Amino acid sequence: MAQTADGRRATGLLKRWRRKRRWNANRRAATCSFCGKRQAEVAKIIAGPRGVYICNECIALCNDILAENLAPPPKERRSPAE
Repeated sequence: MAQTADGRRATGLLKRWRRKRRWNANRRAATCSFCGKRQAEVAKIIAGPRGVYICNECIALCNDILAENLAPPPKERRSPAE
């Protein structure tokens, strides 16, 4: 289906708007997507895909949760007869 001049113009405007939005998002100070702390409030912020960020404090919390949940079960004691 052929696009009209108005349709092409709208598509071009939409593409420019998206590019500008991405550029502005990159200029803003990063904040952790999980706790909301700004980059100046934490030691490190790591960027993920599509504007998602995580700070070192949230990563440490995640590591603690994983270590707790993934800890091996206690070994069973053998009976003396074995």
